[in-house]
Amino acid sequence: MTSRDLAYSIFRGENSRPGLHIESDDKDIEYRMSDFISSRARILTWDRYFIDGGPFHRHASERLAAWIERVDPHLYDWEAIYDDLINGIDRFKKKMSKYKEHFTIFKVLGPTETAEGFFVKPLTSIHLKQGQLSHSFDFGVLLSLNFKKAIEIYERIAKIIMLLIELGCEIEFVDGVRIADDVATYAGPIYPKEFIKEYLKWHKKFTEIIHKAGKLAILHTDGDITKSGLLDLLSEIYDGIHPLDIMPKSTLKDALTWIETICSIRSRLKSEIIFFTGIPIDLVFNSKVGVHELIQVVKKLINCHGAEYLVVATTHSPYPGRDYNEPDPLSKVTAVREFVLAHYRRNREPML
Repeated sequence: MTSRDLAYSIFRGENSRPGLHIESDDKDIEYRMSDFISSRARILTWDRYFIDGGPFHRHASERLAAWIERVDPHLYDWEAIYDDLINGIDRFKKKMSKYKEHFTIFKVLGPTETAEGFFVKPLTSIHLKQGQLSHSFDFGVLLSLNFKKAIEIYERIAKIIMLLIELGCEIEFVDGVRIADDVATYAGPIYPKEFIKEYLKWHKKFTEIIHKAGKLAILHTDGDITKSGLLDLLSEIYDGIHPLDIMPKSTLKDALTWIETICSIRSRLKSEIIFFTGIPIDLVFNSKVGVHELIQVVKKLINCHGAEYLVVATTHSPYPGRDYNEPDPLSKVTAVREFVLAHYRRNREPML
C-alpha cells in the first residue's frame, strides 16, 4: 500500500496504522517523513499585511470613533487581488507537482485570519527580527462595534478565498483542501455568537465546493473549540480537523493530559472526523525534552485513540527560524516515524 493509498483508507476508516504528517517548510523532508504533503497557496498581497500593516489598521493615537468611520470596504480595490490568485496557483503547482505520489493538501488561509490581517499594525523591528507576527484582533473589535461593516469586509474576503479554493480544486493531483482559520483561544471562541454563525455559514460553502470537486476538506483551527459545542458543529462540515490544540502542552505532563483530553473528545464525538494531531511542536523544539518523552506522548495517543481515523501529526510547522535540519528536532520526528511504522510491523500488537 502506498502512502497515498493509506491516506485515503484513513478517511474511509479502513487503515491498519495511523497516518503520519510531519509539516515542514522543506517539502523534501515533509515528503520523506509523511504520508501527506501540504503547501499553502499564498495571496501575497494579503500576506504582506501581517508585516507591513493592513489597509484598515488603526493608527497611533487615532480615536476609536474616527477609526471606525475611516474603515470603508468600498475604498479597497478588491479586484486587484485576482492576479495574486493565479500566481498563487501557479506557484503551488510548480512547487508541489513532483510530490503527487503522496496525498496532496492544498492549504489556504481562511477569511477570519485574513480579515484580522487587514487590521494588523505594522510589525516593529523587534518583531521582524524575531520572526513574530502581530495579532491585535482589531477585526474582532470592529465586529463588536460595527457588526454590519465588519461582516461586509468579511464577506468580500470570503468570496475571494472561495474562488481560490475553487481554483485549487481544479488541480488534478490535489486530494484535499485545508483551510486555516483560527477562531478560538484556550479559553474558547473569541468572537461573538452572532459572528460564529457567519463563520460556520462560510465554511459550509467552502466544503460544499471541495466535496463537489471530489476532494476532502480539512480545517486547521487553534484553541479550545470544544467550548460552546463548536467542534460538534465543525465535525458535521469537515472530513478532518487539525491540530486539536485545545490546551497548553509545553511539558511532558501537560502533553499527556492533552492526549487524555483528545481521547475523551473522540469517545463522545458522534462523527468519524479524522484527527490530525499528537506531536506537540512545543516538545519537538524543546531541547530539554528527549526523544523517549515525545514517544510517550505518541504511544499514549495510539493506545487510547486507536489507529482508525487518526493521523499522527505535528501541531504546527516549525517555529520561525527553526527547521528539521537541526539534529535534535529531526531525531525526534524520525523516532516518531520509526515508532509508528514498527508498531504497524508488529501487526498491531498492544504496546506495553
